[in-house]
Amino acid sequence: MPQGKAVDEGQTEGREMTNPVDDVLAEIAAWRAGKLWGASMIAAFLGVSESWVYDLAKDPNCPIYKPSGRYFALKSELIEWLRTKPA
Repeated sequence: MPQGKAVDEGQTEGREMTNPVDDVLAEIAAWRAGKLWGASMIAAFLGVSESWVYDLAKDPNCPIYKPSGRYFALKSELIEWLRTKPA
């Protein structure tokens, strides 16, 4: 660290730190709104492993998306897909 330059604790250069509690609250709000962000949330909703979610996401007919590098799904689309998916 260069002399004479103080860096606030919890701050990273070029990026603002977010409050972890706010992140959790945002995920809870998304969950209630029917949005599932991340393979772990999708897996928890479906009651399967994360590796199964990754395999499902490879199916072009499955409504699991990966915008900006993070898996995403809507509960309503997953439920409809599961109802109409051939056995």
